[in-house]
Amino acid sequence: MNPFDYITYLLEQVPNLDLDEPGVLDSLMPWSESLPAACNRLQKPA
Repeated sequence: MNPFDYITYLLEQVPNLDLDEPGVLDSLMPWSESLPAACNRLQKPA
């Protein structure tokens, strides 16, 4: 998990969600398979 990319993704997505809809946050959990690949990719140290 790339924490920076994950948090950036959350901050971009959450304002556009209808939080009254049940289960809408499930797709944003770290273990969700629907997250973009960039969130799951770890950067190698330089």
